[in-house]
Amino acid sequence: MLNEARVSFDGMNYVVGVFTDRQGIAIQFIPDSKTLDKFSKNEQVDKIMDKLKKGMPDFASTLWFESGNVAAGLVFRVNTYDLGDIIAKAIK
Repeated sequence: MLNEARVSFDGMNYVVGVFTDRQGIAIQFIPDSKTLDKFSKNEQVDKIMDKLKKGMPDFASTLWFESGNVAAGLVFRVNTYDLGDIIAKAIK
């Protein structure tokens, strides 16, 4: 994992990290045990995406949830083509 931070919102607690593998860039949200007990995976994904859409709408539009990933927690992939377009638009 390249870096990690702790975040809490809506009664959920995560360690968030960014990693790269042969498939590209990914953001990983590893929930604590209380979050796992209280919220389904779908609820967690929805709340994470809602938070990202509110705080970072352009970046959130580049993410998609990778449901079959074997890594711990919830993994969101970054569509680097979309990210490149967003960066180019921001610089122009």
